[in-house]
Formats: sequence, C-alpha cells, structure tokens
Amino acid sequence: MNKFIYPSFRLMNSLSYSNKFTLIASLIAVPLIVIATSLAIQFHISVERVQEQQTGLQHIRLSTQLIRELENLRDNHVLAFLARVEDIDFGFNKTQDKTLALINKIEASPDLYQQQYTQDFIKDLKEEVSTLGIAPGMEAVRIVYLFDNAELRVEKARAWRVSLENKYNITSSTDQSVVALINLILNDMYQLSKPLGKARTYGTYYLTQHYISSNGADAIDTTYQTLNHEIENLTIKLKSIKSTLQIKHASPMIAPVIRALINTRNLLDDKLIQSLEQNYDPYLYYYAVTQDIEQVYIFIEGAFNIADAIQNDIYEEKINSLKVFYILVATIGLLFIYLYIGFFYSIKLNIKTLIRSANKVANGDYLSAIKVSSEDELKLLSITMDNMRQQLDAREHKLKELSITDGLTNLKNRKYFDDTLEVEVAKSNRSNTPISLIMLDIDHFKSINDNYGHQAGDKCLIEMSATLTDLMRRKSDLVARYGGEEFIILLPNTDKDHAKALSELIRVSIGQLNIETESSTISFTASLGIATVIPPAHFNHEKLITVADSALYTAKEQGRNRCIFKSVVLDNA
Repeated sequence: MNKFIYPSFRLMNSLSYSNKFTLIASLIAVPLIVIATSLAIQFHISVERVQEQQTGLQHIRLSTQLIRELENLRDNHVLAFLARVEDIDFGFNKTQDKTLALINKIEASPDLYQQQYTQDFIKDLKEEVSTLGIAPGMEAVRIVYLFDNAELRVEKARAWRVSLENKYNITSSTDQSVVALINLILNDMYQLSKPLGKARTYGTYYLTQHYISSNGADAIDTTYQTLNHEIENLTIKLKSIKSTLQIKHASPMIAPVIRALINTRNLLDDKLIQSLEQNYDPYLYYYAVTQDIEQVYIFIEGAFNIADAIQNDIYEEKINSLKVFYILVATIGLLFIYLYIGFFYSIKLNIKTLIRSANKVANGDYLSAIKVSSEDELKLLSITMDNMRQQLDAREHKLKELSITDGLTNLKNRKYFDDTLEVEVAKSNRSNTPISLIMLDIDHFKSINDNYGHQAGDKCLIEMSATLTDLMRRKSDLVARYGGEEFIILLPNTDKDHAKALSELIRVSIGQLNIETESSTISFTASLGIATVIPPAHFNHEKLITVADSALYTAKEQGRNRCIFKSVVLDNA
C-alpha cells in the first residue's frame, strides 16, 4: 500500500461507521452534501419544469392547429350542407381529410396520446369527423342550429386545450413575455373564433340564397356587433401589453389581425347589412373572410414561435447553470477523496464478501447464508441481506406456483398444460399406454356475458371449473383453462371408451349447473371434443390437441351440447 495512503487507511480501519462519518462530517462533508443535493434537486426540477413547459407548448400548439381545422370543418360543413351552389366548392372533403390527418398525428404523439383524457377525446372526435357527411334533403335546417351544433366540436377541442394548459401550467413560466403571449392566444384570440366563423358562414350562405330572413338579419347584425366589440377590446388589450411584448425576439405582428377583423366587419356591413348585394359572388366573400381568418392564425403561429424561442433560451440558461454547478461540486468533492480512499480500503474485504454472496443469490443459490466478519454496520447489512435471501427463496416458490395457475379459476394454465402434455405423451410412448384429451367450450358464452355481465360470466367459469375438478378421480388427471371459456382435460393411461364416458358425465354435470346471480339463475351447456392415441416414437404432442380441437369444432357445428370423438391418424412412417 502507498505510504501516503496508509495513515488514512489505518485511521479509518480503527473506527466504527458512526465515527468514520463523524470525522468526515467534521470537515463539513455532511452539510456540503445536503446543500449540494438540495441545490442539484432544485436545478433539475427547474430544468425539468422548463422541459415540461416546452413539451406542453408543443402540445398546445398542436391542439390549436386542430381547433383551426375544426373551425374550418365547422364552416365548410354547414355551407356544404346548405349552400348547394354549382361550381362553388367550399372544400368540405379536403378539410375533413386535413382534420383526420391532424388527428392521426396526435395519435402518433406518444407523450400526448398516452394521457387518458386525450385518448377519450381524440377517439370520440375521430369517429365523429370520420362519419361526418352531407345528407341530402337537409337544406331546410336553420343555419344557426347547424352552426351551433358544429361549434360543439370546436368547444370540446378548446376544453381539451385548456386541460393541456392546466396540466403543463405554461402560464406559470418565469418569463412574463411567454405568459402574455399564451394568454393572448388562449383568451383573446379565442374570442375571435366564433364571430369570424359566423361572419364567414352566415354571410356566404345568405349571398348564395340572395335572400336574408328576419332571423338571418338578426344573426348577421349580432355578428357585426360582436366583431366591433372584439376589435375595440383587442385594440385596448394590445396597448396594455405592448410593453410586456418588448422582448429580444421579434414581436408578433398584430396590425394585420386588426385590419383583417375590420375588413370582415366592413364586408358584412357592405354586402349584407346595408343592402344584400344580389350579384356579389359568394365565393369571393368566402375567400376574403377566409383570408382574414388566416391572418389571425398567422399571428397565433408567430406568437407560438416567439414563446418557443423564449422557452429554448430559458432552457439553455438553466442547462448552463447546471453545468457550472456540477463543475463546482466536482471541484469541492476532490478535496474529500483522500479520506474516502482510506474509507474504501477499510471496508474492501467485507464488500467483496457481500458481492460474492449477492452474486450467489442472483444466480439462484438461496441456501448459502450471508455472513461477514465485520463488527461495524456492514454486519447489520449482511443480516438484512440474509433476511432478503430467505424472503426471495419463499417468494420464488410462490411466484412459480402463480405462474402456472389461472387467476380466475385456480386451475392450471395453458403453459403448465403444454409442458405437462409433452411429458405425459413421452411416458405413454414408453409404456405403450393410451392417453386421452378432452377439449370443452361453454356454448354461447358471449351471450351470457352480454346478457348478465362479465361478473356473471366469471362466476360460470368458476363454478364449471369446480365441477370439472370434482369429476377427476385420479391425481394424474389434469384440468386446465386453455383460454377464455375453453378448458382442456388431460387423461393419462385412459382409452377412448373411458374418455367418452367421462366426457358424457362432464356434459351432463355442466348442464345441471344453476348459477345464481342477483337477478336471475343462469344455466348453460358445453360442447366437448375427445381424442385418444397410443403415441408412437417421435409423436408430436400438439397433434393430439389439434384433433381434440377439431372434434370440439365438429360438436359445435352439429348443434352444440354434445361430445364428439375423433381418432388420431398416425403417419405411416
């Protein structure tokens, strides 16, 4: 041993664990570790929080894209439903395809789609959008009703987006610019969606009809007033947050949004409110309002880009701070290496003993006791490890039993049956004795589940399993659950006549079962397939299963509630 290290080794080897740590603690090791750990946790939590917010921002961005397509689908569906104008395509089918493609993209996002709320929402939405169509003869339905009904899909998507924001809590970001941008997107831009959609849908529809009803005039006027109100609110809002948006990244261009809102409002006024312009092309109106709506989403995309860039900068700052922190901790840690080297040599031998013992346990040797010669805390560790060895031994026996047992019926499972069948076939070959197999299946079990519930179905399986077990007279006979409502019985040293007799007894016994539930009494029957063979050399045991399964299939084809025997055809070779 190095003469320089020896004094430290000797000192540490003469101390108990408590004294060793007391010595290290005297050099402020313990307080330093506590402080360093606390700071590290805070740094990592901070980094993880920023990463989580970045992920949440991407998810909210994706949900906003979905809302955009659902708004387009809402408007195009209503127009395609009502405005049957030749040579004008409002793009319903194309919008439907784009919406489904976006839904598929969400499903392919593991971080997002693993959330239960998202799964439920997306599954329902996909089914609704996929089945959305244009039913003929519905032109008389009021446009307000159709629009409000289609708006429900958009509202659900917005509720989903709110749930994402709540989950990731983006608005808790330390950067006020991000908070302002997200609030602008989720709150202020949200207020524009419905009036813009109404302006596009109502206006286009009435221009195609060349007529506005009194209800339609009221709806157009309300939409106009709402747009006016939102323009005023947005203008005031932007003035109040202008200072907040003064950031190093380019600010999103809000002026085009205001101009777009004013343009849509003026179109409503000029083409529909002042007087219905009979010769005005409805598609030009539709296209103009669509372009205005596009300006809103261009602004939203720009706001997302800026928020994402800010979050990336924050993340980089956090990572750099974390690197500096670890460099500092590593430097300070070097000061304590000398004492820890001595500590290492003092416990080296006992650690080797514990490692060897642990390897034995890992390799399945649970018989060798774990002992060390140390009188310090390692002895307590060895006692704990020895207790663990004993518990693992007991647990392995229990798990082995569980692995071959069906949890519902307490019968042996299919794996155990397959292993046992192979062994029994080999025994029958050596002793030249017959071996029989019975496969049985509850008739119309799906109807029992459908009519009485799965709990009642499980009770039927349990009662039938108990009946099968009671009917077995030999320890060598094996009843196993083969899968679902299908069971299999292995009968070593049993010829076909005994197998047939037992099968008939089983069939009759099952037919006499009456399963009591809270509301009714359930009775049922079973179909059975029997196969018997004196296996020759190199006989494939799976063939016996195949023949019994074929016999069971024949029993079902012939009307169920019967026993069918089939012979095993042996190869001439």
